[in-house]
Amino acid sequence: MLETQTLSEALDFFMYLLDEQDKEELTDIWKSKDVDMSLSDFLKKYSKKSYLEKQSKKQQSKDKDKEAIALAESILKLQKKGE
Repeated sequence: MLETQTLSEALDFFMYLLDEQDKEELTDIWKSKDVDMSLSDFLKKYSKKSYLEKQSKKQQSKDKDKEAIALAESILKLQKKGE
């Protein structure tokens, strides 16, 4: 089966399997605990996929901050030269 798939398709398949395993584990946790939220909300909040998306957003924010700092520094350098 994997022999006929491209690398991208194989990675997508493995990511799907990991996501399903994560859902199963979280479902078991949700069933065993007294949680005041629905299963779908619990999965959204605590899934590895959700965690990775949040980390990605933080990284994007840091990159934008670095760009803004670089722009501000370049503006300050221009002002010093123009004085």
